[in-house]
Amino acid sequence: MPNEIARMMCMTLCLTSVSGFVSLSPAVLRTPLSPQHLQPHFVEPRLATRSLARPFGPRMSAAVQPSPAASTEGVVVDKDPPARPVIVGSGPTGLACAVMLARRGWTNIQVYDRLPPPPPKDSDEWGNPERSYNVGINGRGQTSLAKLGVWEDVDAVCADVTGRREWVPGKDGSTDINTSRKRGFNTKIVPRDLLQSTLVEHIEGSAELSGRINIHFSTMCTRVELSNDMSKPTLLTFQKTRLNTPSPADTSASKRATATQERPRSTVTVVGDKEVVFADFVVGADGFRSQIRDAMVEDESPLREKGLKVRVYPDDNVRVYKTIPLDIKEDTDLNYSARGDSDINFDALPSKQGGYLGVVIFRPDDKRVTGVQTGADALRLFEEHLPAIVPLLSPSSCDKFASKPVSRFPTFLSTGPALHRGSNMVLLGDCIHTVKPFFGLGVNSAFEDIVVLDKSLTKG
Repeated sequence: MPNEIARMMCMTLCLTSVSGFVSLSPAVLRTPLSPQHLQPHFVEPRLATRSLARPFGPRMSAAVQPSPAASTEGVVVDKDPPARPVIVGSGPTGLACAVMLARRGWTNIQVYDRLPPPPPKDSDEWGNPERSYNVGINGRGQTSLAKLGVWEDVDAVCADVTGRREWVPGKDGSTDINTSRKRGFNTKIVPRDLLQSTLVEHIEGSAELSGRINIHFSTMCTRVELSNDMSKPTLLTFQKTRLNTPSPADTSASKRATATQERPRSTVTVVGDKEVVFADFVVGADGFRSQIRDAMVEDESPLREKGLKVRVYPDDNVRVYKTIPLDIKEDTDLNYSARGDSDINFDALPSKQGGYLGVVIFRPDDKRVTGVQTGADALRLFEEHLPAIVPLLSPSSCDKFASKPVSRFPTFLSTGPALHRGSNMVLLGDCIHTVKPFFGLGVNSAFEDIVVLDKSLTKG
């Protein structure tokens, strides 16, 4: 990894990823955090606070007591919030931001996402570990979600990870490491889509939140028109989408080999008429290929922040991955990790709903992995290069591994130092900081973004 990225990570501690697998590498987040409270020496992320040359508005605020399920801190209610706030992106970041704004007394919050809604929280689909990749919520994320009043619901669907069982070249047997004792908290593991579904149900299950937040799935932002007058709204164009379903030909070996070239935006097709929405306050939470961020960057008006720059870092150490389901019956509170001596590595995390999801990480041109066509091929691959995990495998898991497409990790991206446009547009989450998921930062940084934005709104 380039030194510049390493320095950026150490300085900001605000990098994230929305796509991929989170492992619990000991090189990640060496400073332990308690979910109840941030250590004094831990640097608070500098996101909205560092970049707001102009505050978000002269709103008078009053503190009120939170509900028992919320944070122990007072909740600030804005007396004069924007009339038409819009959040683009209804992943965990966008939904958590909507909750934060609603708790501040904002109403008419419209949240849009190009994808259809996830299955309900109680759906049997979550029993399939392949349904969605896992994310790890560490002490930073737990602290942030508690401040937003949603942690109790999220915690209920998470699996606990207390440590790591690893196999490394040159050592006989495995080594167990208890990470919870050192860090002071259990890392919580949850499928990303289930995290999203839980936040949706948290909103819909609350009369107060559901009356203030409207979520529009299968609706894509296709155009952003910025005004040169801050007193006028931003015009956002949305269109309905249809989820593309793979054709039978997509399961062929040739398609599996080229799956890493597919772009996320190709997963939907725009099918609806254009609808223009007037927004007084816009939050861009739409990920790596953010429509909102791109419009802000391309803005040539005097209102464009000079410090708003996007840097995509070249990936000089490309890795891709394939997933494999595992049925581990014992020690299900561990992150399983195997490092081969042939540049093929393995990690696996549990889900509370049952089963482990393993991830095999390798170089994209490694024909030992891309050449796997059958379950028998997969078993031979693991016997030769990752023998430690063979007892964790079954014939069906090997068959599924052989048929799985190759997936690509996200590219390093950083936006800033300015992350806003005047007082009515701001960026959060992956659209401002994206890293490889195995750094263990994930949605944790995005949730911290929301807490920082909350503080910035309070400061006015």
